[in-house]
Amino acid sequence: MIKMIISPEYFGVNEKESAIKEQVRKWGAKNINIDEDTGYISAIMSANDYYDFVVALRKSVVDKIDEIISDKTKYPSVVDIKYSGDMSCFDVRCIDNIDKEKRDIALELYMVSTSYQVLSGIPQELTYVSVLFTDSITGNVLGIIDTSEIIGN
Repeated sequence: MIKMIISPEYFGVNEKESAIKEQVRKWGAKNINIDEDTGYISAIMSANDYYDFVVALRKSVVDKIDEIISDKTKYPSVVDIKYSGDMSCFDVRCIDNIDKEKRDIALELYMVSTSYQVLSGIPQELTYVSVLFTDSITGNVLGIIDTSEIIGN
């Protein structure tokens, strides 16, 4: 059995306790408790269910990457996106000037990546996302956005 401990910030400050428990239950967890003093959520999952859950989370990051690459209306400059094994570093390969698209791409990758990181065992305060934008032809760096710029720290 795997015991998950989830920061209350993961769900947001306005999320109702019943909604949090229902979401965690949908992940396959049982024995879901919310500490009244700290707000931290604890839950138990079988090792197999946890493994399947983390694999599905990782797939959601890859699906988001594929969506960004294929959405030529919203992200016409994106050619490809490479990523690190822990889903914290992304290299967005693009053509032309990507200035208008950078922030949206970084935010979308941040949202799915940090969810994956937190729920695969990285404490929320240690999550990190870096998005490097490079010219797909020359390899020149067009910009870098990291966690502090995405969330304003």
